[in-house]
Amino acid sequence: MEIAQALFGDCARVSRSLSEYSLATMLYMVVERYVAGPARVYERAATYGRMLPDGLRYVDSWVVDDELDRCFQLMDTDDPSLLASWQERWNDLVEFDVFPVIKSDQAAARIGRAGARQ
Repeated sequence: MEIAQALFGDCARVSRSLSEYSLATMLYMVVERYVAGPARVYERAATYGRMLPDGLRYVDSWVVDDELDRCFQLMDTDDPSLLASWQERWNDLVEFDVFPVIKSDQAAARIGRAGARQ
């Protein structure tokens, strides 16, 4: 239970609707690959928590079910440099790919505006 609490924290916080996120912040999909396997990552998380710098917020995450060696995390911040600070705390155990993302309805609205101009 300690590991689950360290990784997932308060479920009410995690389940907060994405619609509550301010337009001033940006969402990032972080793809983590556990280079030494998942055990050491989960051990560190149980001991130290996520080790997020102030201003970088964890939204939710999903782990690939086969080998438990990859995690997809949705993060929120208005300062993208905080992602690099956080990655430095984990880069001995994890390789990262980070993608700025928007919600599907935002993408549809952009396409709708672009289509109207054509």
